[in-house]
Amino acid sequence: MVAAVLKPALPEQAPPPPAAGRVVPSRYQVRLIVVLGAIFLVALVPKLDTDLWWHLKDGAYIASHHAVPTSDYLSFTFAGHAWTDHEWLADLFLYGCYRLAGLWGTIIAFAAIICATFGLVYARMSRAGVNRMLALFVLSAAFVASSATWGVRPQMLTLFFLAVYALTLERWLATRDRRLLAVFPAVMILWANLHGGWVLGLAVLVLALVGEWLNHANRHDSALSRGDLRALGVTIVLTLLATLLNPAGLREVLYPLVWIFPSAYSNVLNEWVSSDFHQPVTMVFEGISTRACSMHT
Repeated sequence: MVAAVLKPALPEQAPPPPAAGRVVPSRYQVRLIVVLGAIFLVALVPKLDTDLWWHLKDGAYIASHHAVPTSDYLSFTFAGHAWTDHEWLADLFLYGCYRLAGLWGTIIAFAAIICATFGLVYARMSRAGVNRMLALFVLSAAFVASSATWGVRPQMLTLFFLAVYALTLERWLATRDRRLLAVFPAVMILWANLHGGWVLGLAVLVLALVGEWLNHANRHDSALSRGDLRALGVTIVLTLLATLLNPAGLREVLYPLVWIFPSAYSNVLNEWVSSDFHQPVTMVFEGISTRACSMHT
């Protein structure tokens, strides 16, 4: 007993260092992985989208006929009428996933696209210098606010490409590496054949050009040079021309204009109705939008 008391205490030993080559994620990285994992799992929940079936049928038609249909063959009342199949490549992609692994093949593919979209959004915030915890909070809030619209839908591809555009634009503004500008027309060739939301990508580039021109006119320290502004302008023109690389040509480019003005068709679609800001999910979206606007004023 006395010997035990008089025995000097041994110094505390430090924990062994991690083995060479072993990567130990930080707590923050673990949280980020958990959020992205939750996004992927929620996106895996099957949702009934009545459009999926005709997307698959159209993809099967294109695969078997090796041609994009130009007239309506799926409905009874409009059979034979001219049809601009602006999502033909998305339909072919969906059909390929279905042939590979059934309905779960389409669900898993689009869950991966949705998860990758949020990963790109986080990377965009990280490169912009947003606080890591704030970025994680915004990512989680956007996850909650938008999850009701997820599914096996071509619209998800527009969100993905929009995130690609935003991240690439941020990278180019930071580095002024003009080789990055080639990404925009190259991606647009795919985007214009997958979904009509490609106009949003073009709008992002035009707004960036206007904003940077104003910075240049007001002699801001970080303003783009005349050469960079000219390069961005040329990129916008090339990106617009890239939209013409589709089976329908100019008709497909003009198709998104149909949805700008209200019509008997758009008036019955929930996606074109004004949001109800009394719903909790919409309130989250409103809060994110307000915060984003306040950060740029």
